[in-house]
Amino acid sequence: MVRIKDIQERALTGPVMKEREYDKMLSKRVRELVKDYDIKFDMNQIIPDDSVGDDVFKAGFDLLIDVGIYHLDTNRNIKFTEN
Repeated sequence: MVRIKDIQERALTGPVMKEREYDKMLSKRVRELVKDYDIKFDMNQIIPDDSVGDDVFKAGFDLLIDVGIYHLDTNRNIKFTEN
């Protein structure tokens, strides 16, 4: 389990990067995950079936592991692992 203290520390020690660089990395990875998990939006289906929810969750988890979270104040990337 990740503690808040660990996240705060990573916000101060994580890799420095420009916001624009992070945004490009994020958008590229989102497009890849949408394709990998075959995620599609259906306006006629308000509540998607369980498999769609599972795929979206897995894609979001993979996104967090792959690109981390960008901290605007420190210009650092807060990275995570599966553990």
